[in-house]
Amino acid sequence: MRRDAQRVVQRAEEAAHKAEKRVEIYQNADRAQAYDPEQTARQNERGRKDKGEGWSIALTVLGVIFSIAMVANLPEAVYWLPEALTQGGSYWTWLFQDLAGSVTLLFAGAGFLFAGWKLRTGRRMRKKISNIVGNAPYMKIQEIADAIPCNYAKCCKHLENCIDKGVFGENAYLDMRTGTLVVRGAPPAPQPAPAAAPKAQPGEAKAEDNYAQILNQLRALNDAIPGEEMSDKISRLEAVSAKIFAQAKQNPDKLPQMRKFMDYYLPTALKLLKTYAELDAQGVEGENIRESKQRIEQVMDTLVTAFEAQLDRLFEDDALDVSTDIDVMENMLRADGLTGNTGNSPKLQL
Repeated sequence: MRRDAQRVVQRAEEAAHKAEKRVEIYQNADRAQAYDPEQTARQNERGRKDKGEGWSIALTVLGVIFSIAMVANLPEAVYWLPEALTQGGSYWTWLFQDLAGSVTLLFAGAGFLFAGWKLRTGRRMRKKISNIVGNAPYMKIQEIADAIPCNYAKCCKHLENCIDKGVFGENAYLDMRTGTLVVRGAPPAPQPAPAAAPKAQPGEAKAEDNYAQILNQLRALNDAIPGEEMSDKISRLEAVSAKIFAQAKQNPDKLPQMRKFMDYYLPTALKLLKTYAELDAQGVEGENIRESKQRIEQVMDTLVTAFEAQLDRLFEDDALDVSTDIDVMENMLRADGLTGNTGNSPKLQL
């Protein structure tokens, strides 16, 4: 009997020991789950949501009650209005005294309704932002702002409110250096600042504006002159001028070669074309008008040829460089025996 009793006691002790271990395991699991920051944040937010929802409903109900009371009290509040309008005097005092209660109810009801609305919209915004961020360890503030949508500054205020309410846990913060909401862990490394685009010098910007202005003047004069033959010459002049200006922009070193072109020939051509347009607009074919127009038409051929020669002259140095490079290359080919013959090979003529 004693042995049986000892066995029973021993088995009971083993069962109790196993039960204690199971309880300890469950307690450790519950404790680990309780310290999960994300789950804790969700539980806290759920509790705050229930409280916030209750407050918003209560404030809305109070606002409706006060508004109904104000409407119910309004007939009595304006009872003295006809007498105040017709007789004045003390009736105005009585009217304002009666209106004071209705005005108080009005402001109280509006205040309660506004407070309830603010609580509801704030809770909805926090829920929306929480859904946008999800389980991401961090997210760019601008991406959140685009998803809401709202501007960057307003998004920062919404995120600060979410952080204060514990939506993302205790460790969340805004890293303004990288423009990031950091929920957990380290923020992303800041991106290197983009290299600043070189700014055009004031002289270059002024020259480009001058080029565009001249081309616009040529285009306007072309539109103002109806003659087809004259219009073709102006179009050719405009096209060659645009190519000369393009060379001036790409190779400012060539500007001295076109100084006389820019300072005299081009302004004179514009002056002649303006005169031609003015004469053509008169609608009269007098001797002086006809002779002046004919001379301008004749000189236009010369101007087009001169402008094309000016453009060709800008490539004079380039042609010389090409010729020199070809001569050097041919000499090296002959020296290395790569020309295919031992005699003199024909040179390229430019």
